[in-house]
This record gives sequence, structure tokens and C-alpha cells, in this order.
Amino acid sequence: MLGLSSVYLRGKADAIEIRRLLELCDIHVVSMPGVGDSWESIMKAPEAALNIVVRNELALKAAEDMKSRFDTPYISVGLPYGMEGTLRWLNRIAEAVNSASLKAAEMEIRCRQKRLLHFGNNMKSMWGTLWFDRILLSAPPEESLGIAEALRGEWADTENLTVHLQADTCSKTPAVDTVRVVGINDISIAEDYKKWDGGLILSSSHETERLLRMNKPFVSCHITRPVYDEIAVSDLPLCGIRGAEYLYEKIWNAKLSGHIRMAKT
Repeated sequence: MLGLSSVYLRGKADAIEIRRLLELCDIHVVSMPGVGDSWESIMKAPEAALNIVVRNELALKAAEDMKSRFDTPYISVGLPYGMEGTLRWLNRIAEAVNSASLKAAEMEIRCRQKRLLHFGNNMKSMWGTLWFDRILLSAPPEESLGIAEALRGEWADTENLTVHLQADTCSKTPAVDTVRVVGINDISIAEDYKKWDGGLILSSSHETERLLRMNKPFVSCHITRPVYDEIAVSDLPLCGIRGAEYLYEKIWNAKLSGHIRMAKT
């Protein structure tokens, strides 16, 4: 596994969830550099039958080098977000690994989907649909695009979904209405903030602090660092099956916090 890092928000927890999912599919993980694996484990990386790249900006060059030096094939699959997104992610890997079996993972996903559906229906009966007039995602590419697909495909409804990528990428998704790249489209990004008049922000504290200084209304969930006004001490990931439950919970809580603010004013 290439491209994981403990310096990302819940990066270690994401790595544990990814390893759990792959082993659930009978895929043995040789090493995971960047998230606490031992030196001995990392040195076994050339023994792998396949390299899986989850962040191109961190690991694509390494995968290309290992392909050249050790003839290790690689695939770039991004990070798994949402229940259906996680199943699609596992399917892509299974296609490259002949011995994989998705039966146990799919069984867990379907079971937990039913639980989320029951939970979501109860909340909708009290608070309406999980709707935001607009959603802004600002994060590294794999987080932004993967979460965007899960948002539009599984979790929430919105009129407009804008993504501010923290690095350029060739990856795309039809789930996004507008894509900006930090450092390339900064004028357009500034205009997005200027025109902002409420909705959901999934980002770091940099973006929410900017909106606070501009006195703009919003509700928010942190999906990347830095985070100044929240602590994370649990082992819950953002990606995979457990991450899908956790993010769905956080997005609903963001909606509820918005209702409470409106009631108080």
C-alpha cells in the first residue's frame, strides 16, 4: 500500500481500516509505509505481487520506480469512501488480484447499509432530507473526489458541489459541479468565498476560519488537517466501511447544528 500517511487527519485509522478490508478479502498486505510499519516490513515491499497507490501526489512516482526496478505492477485506486464507494474500490483491486474474494466484505457492507438506512429514515422523519443548498470540499485530491462521490451518491443532496483541490490531479468525477485547484485558480477560489451564503463545508480549519472572518454562515465537518477547534482521540477512520458510518454521522450532526443555530436566532 503506497500513499498512506499518519500526518493526514485520521491517517493511521484509515490505514488500519484499509488493511482490515483487504484482509477480509483474503488479500495479504506486505507493507504500509508511512503509517508506522516496521523497517523490516517496509523492506519486504519488493516481495509484493501488486502495489496499490492511494494518493498519486505521494506515491505514484514510487510505484513507477518499483515497477522499473522490481517489475512490480501497480494500480492507482484512490481512497475508499462510502459503502458503495468502498465496494467499488475493493472490486478494482480484486480484478488485479486473482485470489481475492469480496463475499465477506460485501456481506458486512450490506448489513451496515441496512443499519444506516434505518437510522437515516428516522432522522428524515424528524428533520427532513439531508439537503444543503451548496457544499464546498477543500482537501487533497483523493479525499476531495472520493468524498464528493460518496456525498452525491450515498449521503446528501445539494444544488451545487464545489471542490477546492489542494494539489492538481488528472482524476475526475461527475459528482462535482465545479473544480478549483489551489495555487492555480486562486482568484476563482476567492470569488467562491465572497459569494458564499450558507451550506456545508468539508475542509480543514483554514477554510472555516476564513469564512468566520468574512462573517459567512456555514456548518462544517473536518476532513483534513489542520484542525484547531476539535480533538480526535478515537480510532475511527474517515474511509472504508467504518469511515462511511462516521462521516454520515458527522454530516447529519452538522445539519442538526445548523437547525439549532437557526432556532436560537
